[in-house]
Amino acid sequence: MKDFLKMVSRTYHRNYEYSMEAIKSQQISCAYFNPDTTLDSGIVDGLIDWGIRLDTICTWDKNVENLNHESCHVRGIREFLSNPRDVKIMFLHPLLWLTVLDKQISKVGVDTISLCDMQDAIDKKNILTENLPRLYETYSCFEQEESRKAYLAVILGKISNRIHDYHFAPEPQYMLEGFLPKQGDIAIDGGAYDGGTAKLFASLGAKVFAFEMDKYNYNLCCERAKLHDVVVENMGLSDREGEEHYKSIGTASSKQENGNETAHFISIDTYVERKDLPRVDYIKLDVEGAELDVLQGAASSIIKWKPKMALSAYHKTEDLWMLREYISSICPSYRFEFRHYPIDVTDYWLGEYEKSLLTEYNLGNKIPTGCEMVLYCY
Repeated sequence: MKDFLKMVSRTYHRNYEYSMEAIKSQQISCAYFNPDTTLDSGIVDGLIDWGIRLDTICTWDKNVENLNHESCHVRGIREFLSNPRDVKIMFLHPLLWLTVLDKQISKVGVDTISLCDMQDAIDKKNILTENLPRLYETYSCFEQEESRKAYLAVILGKISNRIHDYHFAPEPQYMLEGFLPKQGDIAIDGGAYDGGTAKLFASLGAKVFAFEMDKYNYNLCCERAKLHDVVVENMGLSDREGEEHYKSIGTASSKQENGNETAHFISIDTYVERKDLPRVDYIKLDVEGAELDVLQGAASSIIKWKPKMALSAYHKTEDLWMLREYISSICPSYRFEFRHYPIDVTDYWLGEYEKSLLTEYNLGNKIPTGCEMVLYCY
């Protein structure tokens, strides 16, 4: 309780709205990181018009000559890191991967804040604070100190929009000891994307049934998994069977009523019965916000076999408590752990240009973001 209350106390003065008002009222010297060869003048002028003391525009060194602004000095990131002058806050462009800069910028005593829509930030803060009792109930379920630390950090990080408020796990995603499928297990991989996790689970000796609704991703998955004991299904998982629309956007393809593509969806319970599977030992879900629907469609399998599960818990704010609540409601004997992972972009997500910048500035291939949170169930 003590650590939870300490986190709650911090949110009052570290939330995004309060921080931005304080930065403005105290006229703290700020910089803005612009990642492109053209200036995002809407962001720059918006900050200045709002009353922020924006003295510096920072960018990749190769872009400096292309950028200019009458109110701000433009500096390359290397020059900035060698001498930040009196800048105390660096606003990062909303591009998700730019949070990778935080580690180097914070070394020179400059705080970073990822810019976002103010109303979105207020709404997120409100839904979290309104559900503090439910958050505390889920927090209390975790047995490992790392789980509790990561969970509290997620709540604070979502409210502050500061990447260094988060607490990231050292192991690769889904690789938490004691929570992996083992030799002879039957594993369900929901949201298989390019087959990376399916291949991983099969290498551990599991028989994997991988589900990927997106036709393009499905082909990637088939190619990667073809030499392993993986059955790849060009279907989505849901709480019922039928044809549904989805929006095809690579790693983030998701079921949407106004989507530009259609796919067949099926529940895990229906699939298990139809394929006459003897049991389900493991379930991994990363289905872009449909995790609760899929769990509801797997209720019989969960109750009957109590599989280990690794569930993405970040697509919706309420996933932080609702996924755990639902599982506990149908199978009270489950125990839980929680981790937050950086995104490893070694072979996916970013384009070659972005990856070349990571190499040029020695930033590494692990991007800390407000995504990739996993609820482990056993």
